[in-house]
Amino acid sequence: MLNFGTFETEIQLRYPTDSLVIRNMCDGGDTPGFRPHSGRVSPWAFPGAEKFQTELAQNSGSEGAFETPDEWL
Repeated sequence: MLNFGTFETEIQLRYPTDSLVIRNMCDGGDTPGFRPHSGRVSPWAFPGAEKFQTELAQNSGSEGAFETPDEWL
């Protein structure tokens, strides 16, 4: 929604009689396989994700200790 600030307005205008709720639950820069955060050791969302996004497959040198969001589940 940072990139497309009028998204919620457009949806509300197109469906004025519906009770719509818009929720943005992602962090900027995250993709399904790449989630870079300085507090984690690996920027990958799951083992083997680096094979799907080779342009991002760089070692950041991060030494974080936080769990991944998938481990919280």
